[in-house]
Amino acid sequence: MSDLYDLIKIILDLYILFVMKQYYLPSRCIGPSYGSVTWYIALNIPKLNVTAIVRRLGTTPSGEMVTPDNVYDAGWYQGSSRPGQPGAMVLDGHISSWTTHGIFYGLNTLRPGDAIHITRGDGSIVTYLVSKSITYNADQVDMAAVFAPVAKNRPGLNLVSCTGDVVAGTNEFDKRIVIFATLAS
Repeated sequence: MSDLYDLIKIILDLYILFVMKQYYLPSRCIGPSYGSVTWYIALNIPKLNVTAIVRRLGTTPSGEMVTPDNVYDAGWYQGSSRPGQPGAMVLDGHISSWTTHGIFYGLNTLRPGDAIHITRGDGSIVTYLVSKSITYNADQVDMAAVFAPVAKNRPGLNLVSCTGDVVAGTNEFDKRIVIFATLAS
C-alpha cells in the first residue's frame, strides 16, 4: 500500500509542478519575487531520482530550523541565500519515516561532481555541483559551516538531513549529513 501511496504522491507533485505551475507561483504559495528572478519551486537530484517541491521554512521559538512536515518535500531555510545568489542556500529534508523513504534517502551516495538543480518559478534552472559531504554527530553539527558556501567566492547549496541510527526510545537519528555544493559555472 505504501508503494501505491508513494506513486500517487509523485504523480500529484509532478502535476502541481508542471501543469498547475501558475497556481504555485511564489507570490501565491512560496514567497515573493527576488529582483527579476522569481522564487524557486522545485529541487531535482538526478542521481537520487528526486524531484520535490521546496517549501519556505523558518525557525522554532527556540531557534532551531523547522523541518518539512512530510518526507516528500524539501524545506528552504528562509534565513539562507536564494538560488544562485551569494552565500549558501540551505535545504533540509527527511531521509525516511517509519514506513517509507524520504526525499533525502541515499543522500550519502552523492559524490563530488553530482548535479543538483533548483527550478525557479520563472522556469530557469540553477545548477549546483556537489563538492563534499560531512557527517556529524547530531549534537556536534557545525552550523557556521552549514550556513556558509563551501567555496567562499561562489554561491553554494547545502543539503541537511538526518542519518545514522535511530536513538533508542526516540524517533531521532544520531547523526546529521550535510552535502555541500557549489554553483556550476
